Amino acid sequence: MIKAGVNQELPIFEESQFGLYLGREDEKVLLPNKFVPESYKLGDLIDVFIYYDSEDRVVATTQTPLIKLNQFAGLVVKENTPIGSFMDWGLDKDLLVPFKEQHVEFREGSKYVVRLCDDPQSNRLIGVSKIKSFFLDAPSSLNLEVKYSALIFSKTPMGYEAVVDQAFRGMLYHDELNKSLNIGDEYQVYIKTVREDGKLDLALNIRGSEQSYSLEDKILQVLDQQDDKVLLLGDKSDPQAIFNQFGVSKKVYKKAIGHLYRKKKIILTDHDIRRP
Repeated sequence: MIKAGVNQELPIFEESQFGLYLGREDEKVLLPNKFVPESYKLGDLIDVFIYYDSEDRVVATTQTPLIKLNQFAGLVVKENTPIGSFMDWGLDKDLLVPFKEQHVEFREGSKYVVRLCDDPQSNRLIGVSKIKSFFLDAPSSLNLEVKYSALIFSKTPMGYEAVVDQAFRGMLYHDELNKSLNIGDEYQVYIKTVREDGKLDLALNIRGSEQSYSLEDKILQVLDQQDDKVLLLGDKSDPQAIFNQFGVSKKVYKKAIGHLYRKKKIILTDHDIRRP
C-alpha cells in the first residue's frame, strides 16, 4: 500500500514522459523526471518519500524530508499566507500549517515544533503545532542511565518543555540550566524522574544525584589546591561563577557542598567554602 508521509522502497513499474511510475498496475505513484536516477531498469527498487504535490496528487521524491508522518520536528516558517504558514521541511513543496492548527501566531523566519499529520478532510499532509494531545504517558521502566533526544517546543516560567524520544513530554528547569535553549532545537538529555502524571523531569548533564557525588571529589581537589584552603564559591555565589569553575548549575553545586558540609569535610558560608 502506498502511503503519504513515509519512505517506501518501490519497484519501477513503467516509464512515461513525466518520469517513472513506481509500484504496480493497480497502485502506482509518479517519480517526476527530476528525481529519476541516471541508470535504471524496470523492476529496480527505489527508496522514495511519498507526499502530495501542489494539486494534491500523491507523488514520490528522492529528497529527504525533515519530518515524517506522526513525527515531531522544529521547522522554519518561510511564508505566511491567508490560509496559514508554509514551512521548510526539505522538499520542493513547503508544508502548510493551517492557522487553526497553530498554538501561537507564527512569524516568518522563526522556528516552531510541529507534528506531521495526514488530514483526511483536505487529503494532504499538514503540520500541527497544537501537539500536547499527542504525548504518551512515560512508563516507569524508562532507562535512567542513557541519553534521550529532547526537542524543545515551549518556554515557560518554570523551564523548557520538550518532546522526549518522539513520544513523551518533559521539562528542563531554568534553575538547573546554565544557558538558554532554543525552541525547535534538539538536545541530548538524561531523565531525572518519571512523574506520576506520566511526564518527565530532565537534565542536560548526568542525573543530579550522580553528578553531585562525582562533583564532591572535584570540589575538594580544587579547594585543596588553594593556598589558604578557601574557595570563594558559597551558597549565595553567582551561578555563572559556579558554572565557570565546575561546569554545573548552582543547584547541583549547592547539593554537592551540602553533602560535603554534612560529612564535615568543609566549612560553609554564604560566599565561600573552606577546609576545617
